[in-house]
Amino acid sequence: MDEANTKAAVLRDFLELLDWQIPQNTQLEYSVEAFGQTYKVDYARGSRGG
Repeated sequence: MDEANTKAAVLRDFLELLDWQIPQNTQLEYSVEAFGQTYKVDYARGSRGG
């Protein structure tokens, strides 16, 4: 099991306790660009809105 899947296995129950809905299309690890650099993100909680 790779690192991203291990984190998912450990944290999934905790996130559900916080009542966070985990979408089916969730990526376990992905890259984002911010402040002119690229970062690896394990988990991020976003919000929709203006």
